Amino acid sequence: MLEEAKNKALDYIAYSPRTKKQVIEKLAYYDDDIIRQVIDFLEEYNYINDVNYAQNYLEHQLTINNKSIRKIKQELYFKGIDKIDIEEEHIKLELENISKVLDKLDYKTQDKNIKKLLSRGFNYSDIKSIITS
Repeated sequence: MLEEAKNKALDYIAYSPRTKKQVIEKLAYYDDDIIRQVIDFLEEYNYINDVNYAQNYLEHQLTINNKSIRKIKQELYFKGIDKIDIEEEHIKLELENISKVLDKLDYKTQDKNIKKLLSRGFNYSDIKSIITS
């Protein structure tokens, strides 16, 4: 049963990087002791590492998908990661993302642009500073 659970977990993480919570949810129908042993095994060999996952996810979402830090934190929370280190470079990338998204928007009024950015999780004061600059 333990080997079966390990193989299932390895197959699951081979497809895409996963968090500890995601693996636990995937193995939910196994006994708690078996799940704990599988998680210990995966962490021992660094197959799952929530800190690395969070940093990679944050950087990818900021650079590729132009998301806000608030939106990324929310997504990570649902993936089982409560805390993440936000560095100064991430804040600069978020400000650049506001500019990129604004360039793509073609609303005629500034209010509509602001509402769209707010709905994407960007901070109002950051939006205003980019618009006025």
